[in-house]
Amino acid sequence: MDNGQFQELVIQQLSTLTKSIDTLAINQEVMQADINTMKADITDMKTDISNLKQSQVRMEKDIDAMKIDITDMKTDISNLKQSQVRMEEDIEVMKIDITDMKTDISNLKQSQARMEEDLTRKITALFDSRELQKDVNQNVSRSLERIEAKIDILQIETAYLKRIK
Repeated sequence: MDNGQFQELVIQQLSTLTKSIDTLAINQEVMQADINTMKADITDMKTDISNLKQSQVRMEKDIDAMKIDITDMKTDISNLKQSQVRMEEDIEVMKIDITDMKTDISNLKQSQARMEEDLTRKITALFDSRELQKDVNQNVSRSLERIEAKIDILQIETAYLKRIK
């Protein structure tokens, strides 16, 4: 492989690595946008829970006012119990979703670390290869200089022999 081909190969490899880095950056931006969306959703959920708590307080006041009618009170308490069960189920679902998101983020971080390690290893290999090629080129240059010196000596000797004849 000549130097030009080697340089082309190195340029292709660096181009591929640059594209991979660009893809990683885009994926990281998408992931950050998803995380921001999740944060907004969690904030909305907190607001909803706060609103539910306020509603529950209002309902308790209404229950105190409606103690006269025991039948209606039992119906309201039954409805509150069902609502609380649904809220607990929703909270459990949210916990599972948050756990899944944490796992996904952890997997993404591990994947990114592996990719960064692989990229570092490849760049190191390219650099080492470049250094070896540099040494080979220097050896070739030295050999050419010695050959040029010998040719110069032979030319001088030939010129001298031509003058003697």
